[in-house]
Amino acid sequence: MLPDESLFSIPASTMAFMAVAVAVIIATTGGAVYFQRGRQVQYQAYFGQALQAAQMAESRTDPNELRTDWETALDFLAEAEIYQETTESKDLRQRAQNALDEIDRIHRLDFQPVLTGGLGSGVQVNRMIVTDTDMYLLNSAAGNVFRAIRTGRGYEIDSLFECSPNAQVGPLIDIDLPPVTNPFEATIYAMDARGNLLSCIPGEKPVVQFPNIPQPSEQGMRAFSIAGNTL
Repeated sequence: MLPDESLFSIPASTMAFMAVAVAVIIATTGGAVYFQRGRQVQYQAYFGQALQAAQMAESRTDPNELRTDWETALDFLAEAEIYQETTESKDLRQRAQNALDEIDRIHRLDFQPVLTGGLGSGVQVNRMIVTDTDMYLLNSAAGNVFRAIRTGRGYEIDSLFECSPNAQVGPLIDIDLPPVTNPFEATIYAMDARGNLLSCIPGEKPVVQFPNIPQPSEQGMRAFSIAGNTL
């Protein structure tokens, strides 16, 4: 095609590379276009059907037809969100779920983790007491008590709080709130199976008291309660 072929020549290896490169570029570009536009088209198709089912549901009066339409809307939404999840799809899903909950008279509760980071797999909480500012957790696995402080992000464990078995007190079996005014300004009382009472104080060492309590059995105490100045 050139007036003089000797003026311009391309090696065969270069031409082969260009042929492959052009094919790869075309395939990549086509795939990208399909990924962006094709998925959008699929999403719009399913979302449109979900929206149509929702609009039909809002005009129904029969509970069975109402349920069928809202369930259909949820099915189409599930297909649409395979390709894309948008604010509109989330809002429509919430509307559909709320409508079905109203039909079934379901009230959903918002459960969230109480403690930041949890307590660990070895902890077994079998007693919990919550005040306006604190939460106390009795760990039956080790017989100790955790204190968690209420913050804007939930509750956080007070790592300096001491309320655990020691040389005088065995594993703790129960906890209870002390009177507001008590000799040691304790925020929680704990007891071991022998009836030894531990007054636990934030930022300080616990104080041990040894009430003269008859042992009810070989296994010792199971629980206790504080009412005013009465144990």
